[in-house]
Amino acid sequence: MTSLDDETDRLKAGRSDCLLHIHSVCDDVGGVEVFLARLKKYLHFDKLTTEMIEDLVERIDVFEPEYPNPYTKVPRIRICYIGVGDIRGMRE
Repeated sequence: MTSLDDETDRLKAGRSDCLLHIHSVCDDVGGVEVFLARLKKYLHFDKLTTEMIEDLVERIDVFEPEYPNPYTKVPRIRICYIGVGDIRGMRE
């Protein structure tokens, strides 16, 4: 009986983790849909405008630059887009 109770508790905990993961994925998909809907307005453009940036970019984080050697300064920024965040690590 004890092993059955332990198994039940383990499965209940796993179910909660699965539900949290499902809700997280659904939120991510919703954010991507919001971003794509906004992006569709700008499929063809000649010049980047302030309106486009305000409509697509949530925030731009600027960090202290890195100095890999005395002669090189590497600036560091992160662009977070509305609904999807930082897309640098995403793949198809």
